[in-house]
Amino acid sequence: MEKIDKNTQDINFVVVGAGLSGLILAWRCLSSNPNVSIIIIDSNHIIGGDHTWSFNISDIESSLHEWIEPFIAHSWEKYDVKFMSFSRRLNIRYCTGNSNSLRACVEPFIKSGRLKLILDTEVVKLTSSDVTTSRGEVVTGDYIFDARGFTSDDSRKIGIQKFYGKTIETIDPHNLKYPVIMDATVSQYDGYRFIYCLPFSKNQILIEDTYYSDGLNFDQAKYNKRIDEYIEANNWTEHKVIRVEKGVLPITLAVDSKLVGKRGVKYNEPIEIGMRGNFYHPVTGYSFPEAVRLASKISRTINSCDQNKLVNLDLEIRKYKLLLHRRNNFFRLLNRLLFKASLPSKRHLVLQRFYTLSENLIKRFYEGNIHKKDILRILIGKPPVPVLKALYFFSEAAFVAREKSQREKNEKK
Repeated sequence: MEKIDKNTQDINFVVVGAGLSGLILAWRCLSSNPNVSIIIIDSNHIIGGDHTWSFNISDIESSLHEWIEPFIAHSWEKYDVKFMSFSRRLNIRYCTGNSNSLRACVEPFIKSGRLKLILDTEVVKLTSSDVTTSRGEVVTGDYIFDARGFTSDDSRKIGIQKFYGKTIETIDPHNLKYPVIMDATVSQYDGYRFIYCLPFSKNQILIEDTYYSDGLNFDQAKYNKRIDEYIEANNWTEHKVIRVEKGVLPITLAVDSKLVGKRGVKYNEPIEIGMRGNFYHPVTGYSFPEAVRLASKISRTINSCDQNKLVNLDLEIRKYKLLLHRRNNFFRLLNRLLFKASLPSKRHLVLQRFYTLSENLIKRFYEGNIHKKDILRILIGKPPVPVLKALYFFSEAAFVAREKSQREKNEKK
């Protein structure tokens, strides 16, 4: 069994998973810390996959705007939302990066040798200090990060956001100037459905059919047909498809608070980041802002800590995870109201009401930084959710206990 040792090759971090969170961590730490070098291990033959990631520029702290600029492939100064009862344009800069722009951000470090890649390789074991691959290699590092994407476990209850999208190139200009991040004027199926559009150029546009759904069933043929219907309704029929993207994202309804922060180096486990570590917006599923925040926090901690840096870094990440868990309490409540208290056919009304609120509130909501008065503004009034059902799902601890009891009953059958 070959051993790749941190001491002989000056490896500080080993990251398992070459997706968004793993590459953002590498990019930030290598950009800010000249003494750091990183190994990334992934089962695919290429890093970054083939994805699109979007965010409001206000989601990112202003001191990092210049740093993230190379990641941004497209941006717009405004975006639209559409519902049956109203449409609205929000004056919030909306940005999109993709796998190509992400790869370009880390490419200089690959060329310099500070970022090493082990691709087409499965991982068979991870601990807090090493990774064992299917090739028999044991890769050691000061810290091991698990960035392999979301995995379901008993510590959290989730709903599903699933999407299927096509980027098309039209013969004639499509005449869409700004993104439509939510067009809920379409027919409602399988929970809350909306169309998401990003106009990359005057003739190129991404169209995604998106669902906030209770189930994982993914009917690609049906979603493709519905996108074609949307294309026809907008008179974009003369076109060619240049790219297809699909995905499933977790929408967190509840987390067992007793298990938050109970993983990591202290337990001889790797540090979980990205979707795997619950570092994403619970309602929107957006993961880029939280990936940037966590990577920046790790980078700052490395710069500031002494010879006990490994212990300090582990503690900082676990403390941040607990802080994030508390900060997201209200978002998880909203998800329970959306997925459990409201009828699937009425879910669009919850989002429709939300988008009538102030632009600054909406901005803070996406940032994950809402105020107490924002919470009151969202809850007060006549939300389209039955009051008694809302009260039944209000307590996260009670919801977790009921779900655990039901799971145990099912296991005994």
